Amino acid sequence: MIPADSTASRKRSAVLAAFFSRAGESMLNTKDTSAAAADVASLVSDVLGLSHTMVLNSMTVGTSLIMQGGVGWKPEMAGRAIFDTERTTFAGFTLLSNEPVLIENLHTENRFAVPALLLEHGLVGGICIRIPCQNQPFGLLAAFYNQPRKLGADEIFCLRVVASMLASSVVNQRASKVRTADQQKIAQAKQEWEATVDALPHFICLLDERKRIMRANRSAERWIPGVMTDARGHTIHDLLHPECLDPDCYLVTFCNTAWGELRNGRAAEHEVEDKRLNRYISVHLRPTVQHLSDDRKQTSFAVAVLHDITNIKRAEEVLRNSKGLLEQRIQMRTAELVRANNQLRREIEERRRIEETLRHSESEMRLLSVQLLTAQEVERKRIAAELHDGIGQSLSAIKFSVENAIGLWASRCSEPEVTQLHKIISMMQGAIEEVRRISMDLHPSTLTDLGIVPTIAWFCREFRSIYSGIQLETIVDLEEANVPVPLKTIMFRIIQEALNNIVKHARADQIHIHLGRIGSNIELVIQDNGVGFDLGLLAQREAKDKGFGITGMRERADFSGGSFVITSSAETGTIVSVSWACQAHADVGQVMRLDTVSSSTT
Repeated sequence: MIPADSTASRKRSAVLAAFFSRAGESMLNTKDTSAAAADVASLVSDVLGLSHTMVLNSMTVGTSLIMQGGVGWKPEMAGRAIFDTERTTFAGFTLLSNEPVLIENLHTENRFAVPALLLEHGLVGGICIRIPCQNQPFGLLAAFYNQPRKLGADEIFCLRVVASMLASSVVNQRASKVRTADQQKIAQAKQEWEATVDALPHFICLLDERKRIMRANRSAERWIPGVMTDARGHTIHDLLHPECLDPDCYLVTFCNTAWGELRNGRAAEHEVEDKRLNRYISVHLRPTVQHLSDDRKQTSFAVAVLHDITNIKRAEEVLRNSKGLLEQRIQMRTAELVRANNQLRREIEERRRIEETLRHSESEMRLLSVQLLTAQEVERKRIAAELHDGIGQSLSAIKFSVENAIGLWASRCSEPEVTQLHKIISMMQGAIEEVRRISMDLHPSTLTDLGIVPTIAWFCREFRSIYSGIQLETIVDLEEANVPVPLKTIMFRIIQEALNNIVKHARADQIHIHLGRIGSNIELVIQDNGVGFDLGLLAQREAKDKGFGITGMRERADFSGGSFVITSSAETGTIVSVSWACQAHADVGQVMRLDTVSSSTT
């Protein structure tokens, strides 16, 4: 220990002064934390005569401390010895203590677990002090002795002061690193910003209150070679027009006018064709805004941006010229369109006239077709009546006379003669049946006398008797009174033509006929299970008179105001569907009756 008498006190003061001086010098001259820790450990060991010293620093990862410098330990310990910071450990207990932790006897210590490293080196006791560093401790300063002794208050004070000095040194070094990093970032940002500004095609310069250039980017060299060597201190006018003495030069007048706007915090801009530079220039002035402390003055006043807009102006000139040419072309094209429009209008009027004529012709053709169909039906009815009433009755009378003659002359005639007369009667009966059949085909008398429903029943019976190999099913869900008179003949002809087509072409063995009402419509459906046909070839075959009579069925349906639909395929056979609306029935009935009366009269 340091003696306590006055001589010893002076000696102790000198030692402490030398200690603090050496410690301060070491802290100031050392810029590395590891080196500072090693110097502190060596200084404490030399001055206080402690055999083992160490500085523990917190690790970057985890909750442990690592020996950063020390004296008395094996060389490989520095930078490798790890101390846990749990509360029950030597390092953890010290970190939680605001006062130095004195260890009088390591072997009997019960406040924390003593590290095995200390016992292996034969240490007896020591002291451990926390090194404060801003919000969290930097680490620990520890000193140990291998011979029994007691540390005095001065020695503890020295250790605390050294710990504080080491903490200050660490803070300063960290702050220095941060400042250096910030300065490097600022320098890099400044360099990047200057490179960015220099890369711009605009001429940008910073002006003071006297309109003098303080700083300019390197784009000025693209405008005036060599201008960067003497740009500072010049006005924009002097820089761009070095030999101009005109007091009314636009650069002078514009800057003078703009300065008043800048003093009021408003920007100013101007576009002009510069004859001296042989280019168009856009000048934009904006006041600078700086936030300075009270003891500093704002040196810059405005930022000037000069933009070469020659290409833009030339493009505008080209665009104006192109616009003029375009307007001329538009006028020419408009005139052509007007002429074409007039021609088109005339053609439309001509087409409309032709269409009107075609519609009129179609109407006349439709009327003629209706009249033709009506005339055909009237003529068929007349011929049927003549066959039935004329030839049919004559044949019946002849047959009756022959039969009476046989009765009168049978006894006088030989047997061969009587047989021959009976053959004549049979032939007459066949002729009568044939006349009746032709009459019914031309116009069934039942259609006029009884109506469409009995006529369909009679026609289907006749069909079954002739074509016994075809199964014919007929369903009529319609009252006779609900069928307009003009439609009865049309329905019969469509059924007659459809069944005739089936017998000739379909090779079907089943036919289904349905006549009924669906909603407000009358619908006729005729379906077979035959081989079908290609609808695409229908028109060609109809044109060559080799078709299925479908054109006649369609015309009859159309002329009567109905809709005609036919579908056919090899899988499903053929379906003929015709429907008439009730209002259409009445209208068509009136037309057909008028045509009928007219034709009959004729």
